[in-house]
Amino acid sequence: MSDAKHKISIVNPISAFVAMFGIVEIALSVGLKWVPATYFIIYFIALICYTIFISVMFFYILIKKQHIFFGPRDFSDENNYMELNKKINKIETETLPMLMYMKLSEIGKRLCLISMDNEFNLEEFISKRNLNNRRNDIDVQLEILINRYHWLERKDNLIRASATGREAMMTFIDFCYARIAPNWWANLE
Repeated sequence: MSDAKHKISIVNPISAFVAMFGIVEIALSVGLKWVPATYFIIYFIALICYTIFISVMFFYILIKKQHIFFGPRDFSDENNYMELNKKINKIETETLPMLMYMKLSEIGKRLCLISMDNEFNLEEFISKRNLNNRRNDIDVQLEILINRYHWLERKDNLIRASATGREAMMTFIDFCYARIAPNWWANLE
């Protein structure tokens, strides 16, 4: 065994989380001594629920955003940490519009693609495609595209792509089709 002193230190977000969680759990457990018997079961259940909640949230974040648990000191070169974060941000920026687009129904996708060219009259869109029986779906998709995604703008019955919508759709188009034919969008005009 070496004579070197072992020093416990918090060097990354995971160790900070474990340290804080441990301190809180110890404090709550020690506090059980002073809880009146009438509230003991409530306090005990809250303690268990707290532990379960924190554990579930920890693993949720660990699965969904594992890169946030690594600090610059976890890498031999801090530039690698910076490069990793840049790549993750780029991937999230490129794939988010595609994921949002995939959540739309076919009507929502049509509304997006048609609005890319220029503004259109919603009533004409519905009547030309004989979509009167799909009016509820159209309204739901417009609600999503206008108020949640901010991809479309509506003025009276005219629908057009917003600047955010154009950027998102171009990101989606570049991401999906640029690897197949780099100049395909230019050939459509």
